[in-house]
This record gives sequence, C-alpha cells and structure tokens, in this order.
Amino acid sequence: MGAGGLPTGRGYAWPEGRLTSDGNNVENFVRLFNAAYDAVKEVDPNIQVVLHVADLQGTSAMNSYFDPLQKAGLKWDVIGLSAYPLMTGLTTGVLPKRAAGIAKSLKERYEKPVMVVETGHYNDQPLATNHFLCDLMKELIDAGAAGCFYWEPELADDNHFAAWNPETRRVSVALEAFKGMNHTEVPYVMDIAWDGDIDKVFDNPTTIELPVKARHIRDRIEKVDLMEDKQVHATSTEPPYTLHWTNPEAGLHKIFAQATATDGETASTDVVEVEVKKDMTDIIAVTTPNGVQLKTSKNKVTVESDSPLYYIRIYSLNGMLQAEKKVNGSHRATLTVSASQGTLLLVQVETEAGTQTMHIRM
Repeated sequence: MGAGGLPTGRGYAWPEGRLTSDGNNVENFVRLFNAAYDAVKEVDPNIQVVLHVADLQGTSAMNSYFDPLQKAGLKWDVIGLSAYPLMTGLTTGVLPKRAAGIAKSLKERYEKPVMVVETGHYNDQPLATNHFLCDLMKELIDAGAAGCFYWEPELADDNHFAAWNPETRRVSVALEAFKGMNHTEVPYVMDIAWDGDIDKVFDNPTTIELPVKARHIRDRIEKVDLMEDKQVHATSTEPPYTLHWTNPEAGLHKIFAQATATDGETASTDVVEVEVKKDMTDIIAVTTPNGVQLKTSKNKVTVESDSPLYYIRIYSLNGMLQAEKKVNGSHRATLTVSASQGTLLLVQVETEAGTQTMHIRM
C-alpha cells in the first residue's frame, strides 16, 4: 500500500496542485495525483494507492471534498483518514465514534475501503492512549473500516505522539491496544527483586537460603538463578522462588538473582556483596605420606612434620611470596600471612625427607 503524497486535503505540489476552498484547480490536482497513481501501478498493479485526508471533518464536508475529485476522474483505491485528538480538538471519548461514523459513510458512498492511516496521542500518557486506541479500533471494526495505523511510535522519547517507553527502550503499553489489551495500569513485562533485606555476613553456613520475588505479566518465568558473574550457584523453577546456595566458599561474593522467561528474556536484581565466614581451624588438615600436616587459624599457618623442618615458603597463586621461615630442625612452625579469609595459598615445605608442595585455604 502506498500514498499518493502525504495528506492531500489541500492538494499538493503547490501552486500547480493546490486545492482551494472555491473548488478551483481540481483538474491540475487530479492530473498530478493520477500520474503518481499510474507510476505506482506500473511498478506493481497490486499496490493499493491511498488518498489521505488529514482533516476529520463532518460527513458533508468530506463529501464536498471527494465528490468533485471523483467527478474529475481521480483514481485511488483506499481512503485514508487521520484521527488525532489534539489536532481535531475532539476528546478521546468523542473522536472514536466520529471517526467510525465518517469511515462508514465514506465506505458506503464511494465504495472504497477506509482506514485510519494516522493516529496518536500523548507519549507521556500511555494508559490514556491505550484506552483511546482500544475505543477507536472497536468503533472502526464495527463500522467496517479496513485498518488503523499509529504514527511513528518509535520516535524520540520527547516526541508528542510517540508511544515509546524510555525505560525499556521499547514501544509503550499504549500499543497493547493493537492486541486487544485494554489496561487498567501500566504493566511490567517481568520484574525481580530480593524478597527482603539480604544478610551481608554468613557465619559457617552449610546452605544459604535467599528468597526472591519474580513476576511475569503472563506467568512465563522458566527459572530463577543465583549468579556470581557468569557462575550459577543455585536455581529455582517454582514460585515462591527460594535459592538454596549449598556449601558456599568462604570469602566475599558479589551475587545477583536473574529470572529467565520462556522466550529467553531476562531480568535481574541488584548486585549485593555478601561475605561468607568459616572457622578455618582444622578445616584443611593435609597430611602427606612423609608426615607433613598444614593447619590454618585466622591469619596463621601452622606446619607440623614427622621429619625435621628446614625451610617453609608460602605463596599466593599469582606467585607472590606471602611468608617464609627458616626452621632449624624443629618439627613444628607457625607463619603469619596477610592473605584474606578464603584465599587459597601454596605452601612449600623443605624437610629432612625432601621438599613438598601443597595448597591450603585461609
């Protein structure tokens, strides 16, 4: 479908194609419009050419516009109307019936399909626009109109007639009217939040339970995951959603919950930082075949050995030396390290029986 110009209530290509109130210049306008009509049909004869009138006047005024054009031989396939509450000065309660009445009259008189090819309302009033569009399309359907188009809904946020949600960067709830949805409130698509305050410190937990509130407008949440970066710590698939994080490692964790819908869309909570603390005394006690044992307690690493100890070095995993100690044949030594709780360290022990390397977590 194509239009032989934008709204042509006053003609186009002035001054040659201007339509005046006294009816002059009709022949020139018809000649120009028919040339455009023929050019479109030459490309594809199935394309429907619209004659678009922006002024939603009364029936008699509309007839006064179309009658002379029809008599002069104007060629068109579809009648297009504009229906803006602001531009017509009609309220959203009056305009739908007015537009439908005119559409019905024009369809019967000229035996052409009639469509509203432009409509729009306030971008900052999505609910009001949704209600207006629902009423307009109901009236148009009842009148036998061929369709309805919203003018440029994706225009910039501050455009008066857009239908754009700046938060979601998608069209607003206003256009749900085209799906037959008349809303009483602006709906969310999907949202998720922590259900209450999240504790920031957990002491010696076996399992951490984190309740989450997650909702979808059409109940299409597939799962809720507890995430740390890209790692999934826990998953819940049934409401009410509670995430059970088992055997969390000691240390600081930046976590968030992420809901995934059946269509792949996701929504996430805020990221929160939690600390998992564990009593690390004897939590790792590694004994090698040569009888070397490591223990940690707070910021201390204790090495015990059946064989005499000579030298101990402790490194972080990036190779940085954290502590070292020369031992003169003792069977026990304690070193102080500055690593934070939960840090994995590499311990190198030289004994009379040889050198051994092992890992331990603070």
